[in-house]
Amino acid sequence: MQTISQLDRKAFFKLFNHQASKRRLYVIKTVSKLGDGFVYLMVGAVCYVVDTEASKLALSALILGFALERPIYYLLKNTLKRERPSQTIVEGFVVPSDRFSLPSGHSSAAWLFASVISWYFPELSYVLFVAVAISLSRVMLGVHYPCDILVGAMLGICFASVGIIGATL
Repeated sequence: MQTISQLDRKAFFKLFNHQASKRRLYVIKTVSKLGDGFVYLMVGAVCYVVDTEASKLALSALILGFALERPIYYLLKNTLKRERPSQTIVEGFVVPSDRFSLPSGHSSAAWLFASVISWYFPELSYVLFVAVAISLSRVMLGVHYPCDILVGAMLGICFASVGIIGATL
């Protein structure tokens, strides 16, 4: 476990730049904000209004996925209690909404959302790149280690799968 932690710290410092320019920091913060939840609600509302078979299934999968993922994510975060890099080794660029870092909630939500949307709307599969960008932005802002975002991504993909399966039943 010590080796994983050391590799995680090394990878963190490859992505985190404490001297990032204001312009770069603005872009990174903007990408991170895409994962705050507002976009997911807006797309859910669009799926509800559009009222096609694909949009109904996508909305059902998103609701089920998030209804299961959010409590599990919260339980894991508050059980594992991993300190954030911004609390232990660097000064982060944003104030996180909670104390602990593992798993990354932004990454989990972004991957859940992107997986469901790309499943039902393959022409929108570029949202997977947005999930990557949101996840990486969390490390670049100093609030997560790379393992935090990897675990978050796996969590999001797993619950997207559960949502997709549940929506088809």
